[in-house]
Amino acid sequence: MKEIRFSITISIISILLSILFILTSYINNSLLWIPSGLATIIILIFTLFDDSYLKSQFSGISANKIIRVLFILLINSIFLFSSFSGLSIIIKFLFESFPIELLYPTVLFYFLIISANIGLIQKFYNVLK
Repeated sequence: MKEIRFSITISIISILLSILFILTSYINNSLLWIPSGLATIIILIFTLFDDSYLKSQFSGISANKIIRVLFILLINSIFLFSSFSGLSIIIKFLFESFPIELLYPTVLFYFLIISANIGLIQKFYNVLK
């Protein structure tokens, strides 16, 4: 039985928000697009493929457990930052000044992105342990 740890829909939306941030950073000549792009590619790979396939591909990696955990946290932190930044770009584009009526939906969406990211952290950890 397949265990579902995160919402694939929210993960795909987060990836699209991250891609928006990457494109905006690239257009603005910022170097933030490089780590964000690498993190998004890694997250995309871990989102699309099954645990058994990923375990077979990453079984040869023998790194210290602390290094693996730091790698997982670094990749997910960069991805979370770029997803949040992508959502901020959309909000700035749609509204000149932020309407207070959108505060609760925006905070709810931030929490949905965080919860999907926590599920991805669990998948990372299970594959790389």
